[in-house]
Amino acid sequence: VATGLAALVAARFEVKLAKTFQNHDWSKRPITSEQLDYLVGDVHYLLKLDTMLNADTTAADIVEEVRLECDYKLESALQPPRPGKPPHLRVKGQQGLSSAQRAVLYWLVDAREQQADRSDIPAYRIAGNPLLLEMAKKRPRKLTSVRAMCGRQWRATRLADVWLRAIERGLADGAPPDIPSPTDDVVALSRDEIAHRKKLETLLSKWRRREAETRGVDMQVVIPGHCMGGVLSALAETDNVERMNA
Repeated sequence: VATGLAALVAARFEVKLAKTFQNHDWSKRPITSEQLDYLVGDVHYLLKLDTMLNADTTAADIVEEVRLECDYKLESALQPPRPGKPPHLRVKGQQGLSSAQRAVLYWLVDAREQQADRSDIPAYRIAGNPLLLEMAKKRPRKLTSVRAMCGRQWRATRLADVWLRAIERGLADGAPPDIPSPTDDVVALSRDEIAHRKKLETLLSKWRRREAETRGVDMQVVIPGHCMGGVLSALAETDNVERMNA
């Protein structure tokens, strides 16, 4: 079931919200009347939706579950992002680069991240991944060549000297820094442990589905998706398969 704002407004009020400016850069000025209408549509139905959804959760007797999930979402939003792959390794196509090219890509991405932080805008608005990947492949040595590669990406073009310095640094390094993976400390499971966890996961998923059907609620109400891993770990430790089958 779709739960986005547009889907809820369509289902509750039979109104189709425009998506014209969904990816618009709202730092641009002036704001047009069409853009203002779009912004109004984003908030116009919120209070009515809140009243309706509160009534629905009360009728379904899931007020506490919804409160706990909302608390979790709010707390998660305030937490710093979890460590993941280094940004340059998340660029599609980087696997085909040589070590020297990957070093250039590393510093190009690092420069973009710093510029995004300073400007307080998403990194992709500074320069797209395809552009940085192309620069890492070709490693231009002249400012005019960098500008030519940026083309009509005006933000990227203004930072041509930044890209050139990143390229020069990558060329000097010859290889990207050795950055530990966040999975380096993860303990590998044996085949028997993996098979046991898969069995538990199947049993837990079946129980979750049955419980949701019995209560007439979504499976997320029974056990939220983000809790499944923790529940599985607890079950694996207590070996509580018999209770799951009861």
